Amino acid sequence: MTLIGVAIFSSGALFFAFISDIYLGRPTILLVGAVLWLLLALPFYRALLGHTSHLLPWFILISLVNALITGAFPSLIVELFPTNVRYSGVALSYNLGYAIFAGLTPVCVTLLIHYTGDLSSPAWWLMATMVLVLLALFLLRGRYRPGVSTFLETG
Repeated sequence: MTLIGVAIFSSGALFFAFISDIYLGRPTILLVGAVLWLLLALPFYRALLGHTSHLLPWFILISLVNALITGAFPSLIVELFPTNVRYSGVALSYNLGYAIFAGLTPVCVTLLIHYTGDLSSPAWWLMATMVLVLLALFLLRGRYRPGVSTFLETG
């Protein structure tokens, strides 16, 4: 299942990167990915806990949802910064976000499980992060314009 999931994720990320370049745009692809994670996080975690015997469809579906986000995010974050500060801006924002969320996630999820007694509570943490993604996309609305140097330079 892992091999199938990784193969679908890898090819899907390339496919969705292409789609975000040519057809839908990066914010739209990220919006679809975040909304799908909001809808699927809890059922996925419950499926992992043994509430279903059919995990392969879940791995395929979640691999596609992750591919949506991974296909569009790197290009979007690069386009957020003007070329004269792009390297520093991407490095600082990406690494700070990674340190905060990836660094604190194990602690927060462990505390959620401890205090709620619900083994599917990591889904709630994931859903909360997707709400932050939706908020960030909302704040980008009207300011993000690919093809123009960056939204920071335009206003």
